[in-house]
Amino acid sequence: MKAIEAPPSDVPGERLRTIVRAVLDGRGGPPRDIVLLNAGAALFVAGRVESVRAGIARAAKAIDNGAARLTLDAMASGSRAEAGV
Repeated sequence: MKAIEAPPSDVPGERLRTIVRAVLDGRGGPPRDIVLLNAGAALFVAGRVESVRAGIARAAKAIDNGAARLTLDAMASGSRAEAGV
């Protein structure tokens, strides 16, 4: 996997948006590791998996098969529709 390199930006949120999209597009590196750990812990705390390790595996699968990206795109589309954008 190619590591994530987000260009510096003066536009608020643009750097974060670049990183999030890179992670959801399958890029590796520390940002992906952080996302997987957070998602794995959240799934465990929510009772959706038996361990954080299982949550990490489930999150990695969702990113790698494109499901996480589709979910984000659907949420963004719904948010824009509500805002009338």
